[in-house]
Amino acid sequence: MKKSIFVGVIILNVLACDGWAQGSTSAPVTQTAAISGTVVADATGAKLSGAVVAVYRRAPQTPVYRSQTAADVNGAFTLGSLPAGTYNICAQVPGANYLDPCTWTTSPPSVAVTDGQTASGNTIRLKAGGVLKVRVNDPGQSLAQRPNDPGPGHVFIGLTIPLGAPLAMPMTKNDSTGLEFQMVVPMDTSLTALAYSKEVAFQDPDQNAVPLGGSNRNVIVPSNGPATATVTYTITGRRP
Repeated sequence: MKKSIFVGVIILNVLACDGWAQGSTSAPVTQTAAISGTVVADATGAKLSGAVVAVYRRAPQTPVYRSQTAADVNGAFTLGSLPAGTYNICAQVPGANYLDPCTWTTSPPSVAVTDGQTASGNTIRLKAGGVLKVRVNDPGQSLAQRPNDPGPGHVFIGLTIPLGAPLAMPMTKNDSTGLEFQMVVPMDTSLTALAYSKEVAFQDPDQNAVPLGGSNRNVIVPSNGPATATVTYTITGRRP
């Protein structure tokens, strides 16, 4: 099913969980252009069934416009009823280790369309990535909500990405033993993981206390080893 939304303001680097920006709506004058193509694996050329494809009409064209659809079993997609303009093409494959070019490159695929035109034949090549997991152990259940607390404790885990702004890592597990966060990232690339909490004290993997202002840690998922790297923090208690 396709969704089309007009976005009044876009905040870049919002690819997390649902991943893409959304906002207030406003109708364009015409919506007669279309963009079609195929999503494939960069290394093998395999067609990526079920890839989620989104296009964004780039600023300063206004209103900024977004449309999203899912590729078919052959990796093919079509996004119609678009206003004319230049669009970035983003794609990700749920449950698979491929990198969204709009998150991990500074020059994602783009195409310009005019009213009534269909820009066809676009091949979106997704590079394979590795999985970065961040585990936050909570042996004392310090994250649990206490009497008179407005809610449970929180821990922010994020990554810096090529466009510069920190991107929150999606949480994939939350139980009495702690939290887990996970994201597909480029391999053999030095990334900066961010960890912060104003409510709980915790230690980094080297058992150093994470300061109140948070900490940065360089992480790499190597291509010549397991495709998953894990960073583990341990909560030591509530902050005063």
